[in-house]
Amino acid sequence: MNVLIIDDSLAIRSRIVKSLLDVETIESILQCKSIPEAQNIFARFQPDVIITEFFLLNSDAVTMLQNMKHEKQSLKIIILTDDMYEPFLIKCKKAGATHILHKLHEFEKLPLILNGTYRSDPNNLLSTQKTVPLTYYD
Repeated sequence: MNVLIIDDSLAIRSRIVKSLLDVETIESILQCKSIPEAQNIFARFQPDVIITEFFLLNSDAVTMLQNMKHEKQSLKIIILTDDMYEPFLIKCKKAGATHILHKLHEFEKLPLILNGTYRSDPNNLLSTQKTVPLTYYD
């Protein structure tokens, strides 16, 4: 599996890479810090997973992620955030997020998700399934 990490912070990208080093199914980890770079990398390498932090979710990024998800239906989009409020979570889901993780409390779930061993905890208030509604508001 190929993973693309999109974040403007080298420290965050390094932390994500370090957390994924033991995931045996990862063939390559690609990194970039901007939307144009992400679009170029996606077009060239067709990653299986995108990991990004919430800062990118402006309208251009939402459109970019939606287009990528449309082009590659199996694409997993994992968003790291500390904003777990409903309007933001709705925006993430509209962008095609398959997982939304609290970057302080759920960071350790990244390798579990990529290994296919992550199971959401219905008692966890930060669980995506518990906090993200199924309806969208425009």
